[in-house]
Amino acid sequence: MPERKKQPARARAARRLARALAEPPEGLVVTEVGRPGDGWVVVELPAPTVDDADLTPALRDVLAGIVSGESNAQIARRRGVSVRTVDNQVATLLARYGAKSRVDLARIVSKPRR
Repeated sequence: MPERKKQPARARAARRLARALAEPPEGLVVTEVGRPGDGWVVVELPAPTVDDADLTPALRDVLAGIVSGESNAQIARRRGVSVRTVDNQVATLLARYGAKSRVDLARIVSKPRR
């Protein structure tokens, strides 16, 4: 019986991904890049939708500070908490809204909703 060669983990993962993306779930945008058939794709996930009602009063306050242009230190001083606490809250907001930066977060939040 011939011996089967074990494929590298990357190759197995790439094949699983290709099978999964053959029929992408609704809302997922898959764009092939490079030469056709190379197998290189870009996957864009839909932006998470966050209802402002899901935010705690502290997160709402930090978000308002970000939109108004305050630094983390200014927000911390105004709220009477440590800068580290505000850093963690900003990280939480960035993750919830899918933003890459404070500016991106302010742009997302300030955009009129339909």
